[in-house]
Amino acid sequence: MESTSKPSVTTNVQTSTSNQVETLMKRAQLSLEDHEWDRAYDFFEQVLSIEPENPRAYIGKLCTEVKVSSEEGLAECAYQITELNSYKRAMQFADERYRKTLEKYALTPEERRAAYSEEKEQQYKITLDRLELVKRRQDIKECKTLVDELEQLGDYNDSQLILREITNPIVGDDGLLKCALCGRGSQQPNRTMCWNCGIEFRRE
Repeated sequence: MESTSKPSVTTNVQTSTSNQVETLMKRAQLSLEDHEWDRAYDFFEQVLSIEPENPRAYIGKLCTEVKVSSEEGLAECAYQITELNSYKRAMQFADERYRKTLEKYALTPEERRAAYSEEKEQQYKITLDRLELVKRRQDIKECKTLVDELEQLGDYNDSQLILREITNPIVGDDGLLKCALCGRGSQQPNRTMCWNCGIEFRRE
């Protein structure tokens, strides 16, 4: 008779602990959204009693201390959060990726605007490079990605002008449409998207 393996006690305990932390974090977040600062603080403290090196719990505590209802709200906070112990602890235990996010929350409004402009400019240049590659290679796999990136850039520089140009189909002498991005023609005039690359036509 074959013996069936059973989950180890250690595995069961780890799963139970993970579920408990997840539940407490959810309740803490809901309390934050409801501006129940003391209640949220208590939930985050309970998380830290189980996982004392949980950086997101420290950031949750920080949110209750400066009274913002979400982590993202720290970016607009008037307090110098770098001086607060909860922020220092979060930075201590955060991995490299999360630490970079936390560093952005600590920027001054002027520094945030400068960083935002720099990020936008970098993304803009990457998108323009992608546009040239798409046009040269007629790489249909990149067409929809390119449109998405231009939409994300919003009104930055001439992003919207480029978006209008590549999504506005070209009407031939025969009345059929040609995609301005991938270059495929012979498309019926009532089509709402390119049958080749899949981008949505936006007629003007």
